Amino acid sequence: MNKITNWKIDNDDLHVKQKCLICNNDNNEILGNVNYNNLQILQTTICNDCGLVWRSKVPKFSWFVSAWNTRNKTGESNDILGMSKMVEIRRKIRYRAIANNLKRVTKGMTHLDIGTGPGRGLKEFINLGFDSIGLEPDISRAEVGQKEGLPVLNLTLEEFIEKNKNKKFDVVTVVQALEHMQNPQEFINKIKKVLKTNAILYIEVPNAKNFIRWQDSLYMEHLYNFSFNHIAYMGGVAEMLPKYISFPRTVPFGPKHLAVMLVNSVNNNFNAKMKSSNLIYDIKKKHMLGLDNKFSFPKEFNIHKFDDVCYVSKNIYFKQIKDNVFEQLLKKPNRFVSAMKHRIELYQRQGLSGFKDKLFGNLFYKFPKVFNDKDFISPKLIEITKEYIEQEKWI
Repeated sequence: MNKITNWKIDNDDLHVKQKCLICNNDNNEILGNVNYNNLQILQTTICNDCGLVWRSKVPKFSWFVSAWNTRNKTGESNDILGMSKMVEIRRKIRYRAIANNLKRVTKGMTHLDIGTGPGRGLKEFINLGFDSIGLEPDISRAEVGQKEGLPVLNLTLEEFIEKNKNKKFDVVTVVQALEHMQNPQEFINKIKKVLKTNAILYIEVPNAKNFIRWQDSLYMEHLYNFSFNHIAYMGGVAEMLPKYISFPRTVPFGPKHLAVMLVNSVNNNFNAKMKSSNLIYDIKKKHMLGLDNKFSFPKEFNIHKFDDVCYVSKNIYFKQIKDNVFEQLLKKPNRFVSAMKHRIELYQRQGLSGFKDKLFGNLFYKFPKVFNDKDFISPKLIEITKEYIEQEKWI
């Protein structure tokens, strides 16, 4: 295996988007810049009106496709592709929970999963009776599922629609994928073409308030950070009505993400509340934690080693601080459960969620009776009402 240590990129490979996707204005503030050998390759911006966070400068999709193909030829390991054994165990549990919730509310069982990765989550839908297909543009991940006999197609949504013009589904899932799209609104509009009337679109994304941190400025494949209001607004533009909301976790005891079920209906009278100064302040605060603690932007990151398609530089992204407290708590898990949770919550507020993910992720499987995270195994499904929105419980 010839591991790539420095990816090639130049100014022609970059995509620039200065205006907010939601507000279409320029009342924005730059949160972070990433410079690689004197070339600015990433820029993270927040809209001061609606709180949307996006990469205002990022490599083009064509660059990512080329990089994925190159990586596939070099034979990078499953760990590098995000397909470790632990990740796949978690994927199975997460998709089972999603499938169970969707089966409760859908009237049909045809299912399309966009951005399916290796497709192993499709097994959980199929086991519950769904007729499932998965789309994955990254050939490295798609080939893993294909070799295992899973219904994974190495296609983008656009390519699938072109080849299957009349194909429509009862359920479409976009799990941790919308944040990777160059134009999420255009993407949702295209999804509508494969949805039956009253079909369900399930969108799961990192919750901006809970997930975002300074390392996010280095995450190239995450192009957007959404809150519920953004998902609801984009759904409304495509004439889809937000019907249910849940807050799943991708790892046991990890930060809560955001999942919204939208119904494909032309009778959409939902108005998303855009302005939230508290949300905007929280996002900015989290972008400075763990750095210089100065409430000033942009934060500058200068790198000389561009070694990962996802994170620019893994050494910087996965920066961690060791603490002997964890070793002590591991020795007596039953006695120190509450102390561990308190400690992890403290680290999360400081923007160091990597500790929590690794610690509780391992303990969940070693001590399932002690560390039983119901929000991970079966996230609660909440019906979206006018009162729910007015009380801002989604923030």
